[in-house]
Amino acid sequence: AILAAAKATGADAIHPGYGFLSENADFAEAVEKAGLIWVGPSAKAIR
Repeated sequence: AILAAAKATGADAIHPGYGFLSENADFAEAVEKAGLIWVGPSAKAIR
């Protein structure tokens, strides 16, 4: 839902904030695969 909303609104990047999403390596990878900029630590660093 977040990725769809970002694309629908023309967002270029996603900042996950603190907590849940900022600690999710799979979400970080999904953001990058969707062609958006991930404003947070790399998936590798999260793992």
